[in-house]
Amino acid sequence: MKRLALLLAFLTFISCEKTPETENTSDLKKIRAVSDNYVNGWLEGNKEKVLDCFDENAVIIPSGSVPINGKDAMTAFWFPRDSSTTKVTKYDLEILSIHVSKKLAYTLESGDLSFTYTKGDHQITKSSKSTATSIYSKDTNGDWKIIQRIWTDIK
Repeated sequence: MKRLALLLAFLTFISCEKTPETENTSDLKKIRAVSDNYVNGWLEGNKEKVLDCFDENAVIIPSGSVPINGKDAMTAFWFPRDSSTTKVTKYDLEILSIHVSKKLAYTLESGDLSFTYTKGDHQITKSSKSTATSIYSKDTNGDWKIIQRIWTDIK
């Protein structure tokens, strides 16, 4: 009986916290806009647009890698100062679901990415499909930023 009571209390708590996708359209639009800016930033080769989607203390966890903490470390990972370039040639990202509370949200995503990495005479072209979870936080101005993004490549 105690287990049932705890389960009901937990379900009541999470049902009060979550906002269905049909409600709070303003927040949903803002979260989708951040996701679109992230994708478009990569397609445009716009480092600032990509990084602006993230909170200063955000964490990314690339597939098969250790966590990368903060924008400075993310910049070094994605945009190293070693004369290499990465050109994203395709990035399709589909948001499979969004769950929103007052100050936190998360998305479950499916992605299809192609890019070319060049350093000197060495060039690699790669394509991958992935699944991802992005966690967003709403700041005091009502803007949403990604605070954590985790993805895994699908083999």
